[in-house]
Amino acid sequence: MASTNSDTFGHKEFCRRTGASSRRIIYLCEKGLIRPVVDPGGRGRHRQFNWYNELEYLFVTRLEEAGLDAVSIKRMAPDGIGPMGVVGEQVVYLHPTKNVRVMVRLL
Repeated sequence: MASTNSDTFGHKEFCRRTGASSRRIIYLCEKGLIRPVVDPGGRGRHRQFNWYNELEYLFVTRLEEAGLDAVSIKRMAPDGIGPMGVVGEQVVYLHPTKNVRVMVRLL
């Protein structure tokens, strides 16, 4: 599906940009670890993603590489991953209610 907004892109493009499989992206969206810009739900509807979703994916992937599973990540961030920012070569996650900061290297 072609995006009407140059800042968003569809599922296939998100997979291409991240190198992730389609099933993996669907799984992370269903777990709430990636929150698409547009998540209409329902059969035949199309999610739309943006650059921030790429950061969410990278952050989750790095946490999994460090030994955390999706359940543990979701427990750490029950309302989804955010807010985040990039500082140098690191993604910084600030927990919204706890005084916790997690930094993950981009590369």
